[in-house]
Amino acid sequence: MNVVDLKGRLPFAKNPDKSARPENVMPKQPPNFPKMPKAIWDELAPQLLSAGLLTDVDGVAFALLCRDMADMEKVDAKLNTIDDWIDTTPNGYKVQSVWLNIRNRLHDDILRLCKEFGMTPASRSTLKTNITDSSQQSLFDDDVPTKSDPYAGYGPRAAH
Repeated sequence: MNVVDLKGRLPFAKNPDKSARPENVMPKQPPNFPKMPKAIWDELAPQLLSAGLLTDVDGVAFALLCRDMADMEKVDAKLNTIDDWIDTTPNGYKVQSVWLNIRNRLHDDILRLCKEFGMTPASRSTLKTNITDSSQQSLFDDDVPTKSDPYAGYGPRAAH
């Protein structure tokens, strides 16, 4: 049972800056990892690690994402034409293919896991990482004109 304060927030959400942040270390691949998921891991893991979105404790969830993505490729290979999307029952009724059902389930699982790793634009905007962006300029410090600035003194409120 969760206790909610009068403002409607859960007590643990009062200070989000104290959330656990493991170090950005490449997780270990599971033993006997199949070839297709391994290729997906090898492609995505370095990118996510350099973006600060993958840590050593994320290995299991990331392995699931890689396996689901590999399974999706296999299922998509079985759905080449529109006729592959429809099965016929023994009574002659047309029904949605079981492969299409599996594909739809994998799609939902992949999208959910992608959100966990900041692999969608909306999810990236809500994630915090351990990496600081030194290329981002300060909002106020850079606005102060220096003596070497040839345009210092020119502006809408400049005193001439």
